[in-house]
Amino acid sequence: MAWLCGSLALITGAGHMLTDAASLLLALAVLRFSQKKADHYTTPLAGSQRPSTQSQLLE
Repeated sequence: MAWLCGSLALITGAGHMLTDAASLLLALAVLRFSQKKADHYTTPLAGSQRPSTQSQLLE
């Protein structure tokens, strides 16, 4: 609809909502991944390898 009206405000508003939704999905994925229990075959993640740290780099 924004393209038909030629409204830059509507286009940027839609883009902003899209990036907000993407960041919420990323946060949910990181939350689920970080709550998984570690098994004895994997080494614990530390520092910049932690999912919560890596998600902050994307935001």
